[in-house]
Amino acid sequence: MMSEEMHILLGRLFSGEASEAEKAAVGKWRLASSENETEFALLEKMWNDSGEPAAISFDTEAAWKKVDASISSNVRKGRIIKMPVRRVLIGVAASVVLLLGLWWIVGKNAGNNMERVVADIDVASVHLDDGSIIYLRKGAVLEFPDKFEKGRRKVSLKGEAFFEVTHDPSNPFVIDAETAEIRVVGTSFTVSTSKDSVELIVKTGRVNFTPNADTGKKVMVIAGERAVCAGASISKQVNTDLNFNAWQTKKLVFQRTPLSQAVATLADYYRVNIIFKKEDAAQLSAADFTDTFNDQSLESVLDELERITTYTIKKTGDNNYEISIK
Repeated sequence: MMSEEMHILLGRLFSGEASEAEKAAVGKWRLASSENETEFALLEKMWNDSGEPAAISFDTEAAWKKVDASISSNVRKGRIIKMPVRRVLIGVAASVVLLLGLWWIVGKNAGNNMERVVADIDVASVHLDDGSIIYLRKGAVLEFPDKFEKGRRKVSLKGEAFFEVTHDPSNPFVIDAETAEIRVVGTSFTVSTSKDSVELIVKTGRVNFTPNADTGKKVMVIAGERAVCAGASISKQVNTDLNFNAWQTKKLVFQRTPLSQAVATLADYYRVNIIFKKEDAAQLSAADFTDTFNDQSLESVLDELERITTYTIKKTGDNNYEISIK
């Protein structure tokens, strides 16, 4: 009989989540006998032919006991089943249990289909069924159900995104942000995730910010505040970055901004490297800068920066620029 461990491995394989080691384990099991290969083929076909069944919770052990009891009963009643046929019957029974189990594993947290959006070219906007809008910065990945269940609005984010969440007190909106959880009822804010930390900047409303490493340390972050979760700790302060979501608004604003900060903002926005010439670094760092740019190219911004200052900006390589004093 197929082990429960192999059930889980096949579930991960058919749903595209198996690691290379898990794939190798399934391959070894398939080669162990012709019966194993027959079971695999049956299960794979039923998986591929299946529609979109609703998520179902089930008891694997109880299901297997029921199948074994049925087989034992048939043998006791004189219905002798030859080995190849018995293996096929077990394979069919296993397919039913496995398919239910696979859909339970994949969809146990949602009664609807999960969708995945990757902003692989530019900013991508996602309109959810509750009216909320999420803007994904290039490189970000969002997973969400095509339709929220009542009382539950949950999405998963990797990367950076700006959220405009529709107000609905009876249905909290929850974001799984890798190392932290963000919970709101209706507000706007940005979230930026990395392997080790999550940054939250609230534009309107208020947001509950909770580290996964210590769920007892929930912090309320309100409009105009910036919070960073690293491990089990959360630090919070007033947000002074006027351009925290410039990638979404396409607008850059500098008001007597230290030139070093303005350059860092431009480098992040355009995904380039901009440095000060070594000999001029101290003087340039002490300067400030005021201007506004609306959806302009990097070349246009750098040309304008040269015209209104006494600086020279030189391209030194692909995506590399150097600022010096004229």
